[in-house]
Amino acid sequence: MIDVTVVHGQLTHGGSERQLYELLRRCDRDVFGPSLVISGALGFWEEPIRELDIPITLLGGSPVNKMRELRRLVANDRPDALLSWSRHTNPFVLTVANRGIRTTISFRNTRSSVPLPAPARAGEVFAMRSAAAIVSNSEEVFVDLARDVPPTTELYYVPNAIDPLDQRLGQTLRQRWRSELGVDPQTQLIVGVGRLHPQKNFIRFIDVVAKVRQHLNCVAVIAGPDKGQRAALEAHMNQLDVGDGLVRLIGEVPDARELVCAADAFLLSSDYEGMPNVVMEAMNAGVPVVSTRVNGVKALVEQGVHGFVCDDDAALADALCRVLGDKALALAMGEAGRKRIAERHNPKLLTARLWEIAAGSPESTRRKPHERNT
Repeated sequence: MIDVTVVHGQLTHGGSERQLYELLRRCDRDVFGPSLVISGALGFWEEPIRELDIPITLLGGSPVNKMRELRRLVANDRPDALLSWSRHTNPFVLTVANRGIRTTISFRNTRSSVPLPAPARAGEVFAMRSAAAIVSNSEEVFVDLARDVPPTTELYYVPNAIDPLDQRLGQTLRQRWRSELGVDPQTQLIVGVGRLHPQKNFIRFIDVVAKVRQHLNCVAVIAGPDKGQRAALEAHMNQLDVGDGLVRLIGEVPDARELVCAADAFLLSSDYEGMPNVVMEAMNAGVPVVSTRVNGVKALVEQGVHGFVCDDDAALADALCRVLGDKALALAMGEAGRKRIAERHNPKLLTARLWEIAAGSPESTRRKPHERNT
């Protein structure tokens, strides 16, 4: 049995946390013994993970105290490997330096758009130098990391994974959600998903939908918890005089993967991302994607095949008009997206790959440093 301690910041409702849950859920327990250490807050994913019979330890106090607590925990449990699941916990691997424990750190978001305090930046540099392996879920970050990490460090690109969606179930969910939202068959529905936070730039989302409405019969919904921006979004809608009739903020939904099935197009308006799960979920449901040119999207959306990746608001609006105005094009893009997800983002294969890397199994160490896992 290979004991692996996984360290992450929080268990709140997020894309990175969903990927963490899938990693733990698909762990081969005959080979690996996982445990989870959380440095920030528990939340939505705590109960599902505990139901997997995986122990969770919550660290407390200052960052320095948390690292000391983790060092004591590792000294007592003596795991074979430690995997940091996020950039913010990567410096935690320094607590087990020179203890004979294999360490792997992860970059699941851009390095430039998420600034770290000076001490954390210094810790990140040392963590990159001391880790046995580094994993990125985006091609762009992988290339960026390859310039900085020592040539002896194993560097891997492992994209996010998602379960295929049965098309008949997708149609059922589409009908149910459109009925609940009160969207008739003649009206095109644009969906956005994400927490109401400046990163997601739903101001842009509202502006683009307002432009599209000038040409097509459409409405839009945004699903996600409020992180301090709902009032600003509502004020912006009032200023544009679009109100709930055009764009509705429906709050957090039980499962956004079901909601996207109702969409005729999915619009991602973010300023930055890692590898956005919501884009994968839309493609998985056969929904064309229109997106800003954020990190991770290039590996998902081939221009004009699965959707459109755009540089400004005008291009986003034009792309949405093309998708919504051409049913044959939308169907072809949706089918191509569904096929791409099935071929490249198999959860069974990708999660097994991550466990191999974390444990330093022969399957991972046989690969040359910096070799891409595609």
